[in-house]
Amino acid sequence: MTATDIHGGTFDMGRVVQRTFSAISQNWVVFLVSSVLLIGVPNVISALGQFQALGQLPGTSTSFGSLWVLPVVGGFLAIVGSFVLQGTVVFVTINGLNGRKIDLGEAFSAGLKTFLPLLGLAILMGLGLIIGFILLVVPGIILSVMWIVAAPAVVAEKRGVMESFQRSRDLTRGNRWVIFFLALIYGIATMIITWSILGVGMATAGSFEAGATSPINLLLTPLVNVVSSVISAAGIASIYYELRSIKEGVGAEQIASVFD
Repeated sequence: MTATDIHGGTFDMGRVVQRTFSAISQNWVVFLVSSVLLIGVPNVISALGQFQALGQLPGTSTSFGSLWVLPVVGGFLAIVGSFVLQGTVVFVTINGLNGRKIDLGEAFSAGLKTFLPLLGLAILMGLGLIIGFILLVVPGIILSVMWIVAAPAVVAEKRGVMESFQRSRDLTRGNRWVIFFLALIYGIATMIITWSILGVGMATAGSFEAGATSPINLLLTPLVNVVSSVISAAGIASIYYELRSIKEGVGAEQIASVFD
């Protein structure tokens, strides 16, 4: 599916998907290690907290106060990790499109440098989307599509938070419907993976209720979060690259030159 851009270029969904998974396959070691450390480990910590709450973690206290420790620590680390991972994946993906291989240390460094602006971006975006979804859902969907490439604008163009919102609005203008459908496809794919893993828990536990809290699902759910986080960040970076290519005629070398 393609959408005609206001300047005559076309947004090609197939091309974006191909770039997304090409970036993942070419940088799978960096993405795997980064996502496991930044997303997987915090989710495992949270899962251990669920084990503890269910009385399945021997040798630990089950007092009310202690039951909050692991989930809070895991949740905090997951929030921090998600922003570092987003910066890391965007940085590696854009450089990868330019044919440059990024090692793990350089990737982590780039992610850490963009943590604070991405955090600020996420806070403002979250508030905006909450208000938008309260207003009959549709405004929230419009804003989420309009702001979808704000994070790559922070990472790849070193723009400020408010400037990145405007940059994303400008880049997505004229292509928001096709971006919405593409995001919907990614969302459905993630949902299929999630339910497939829940199916494993159901099969091993014998029922849906038992499967949802089975040890297998509590351990495999972090894997779902790892996969979905990488696909989401790489997908957004590929959408950003596609928009800059069709709207501004900018190639991978020019986009990646900001990191030199």
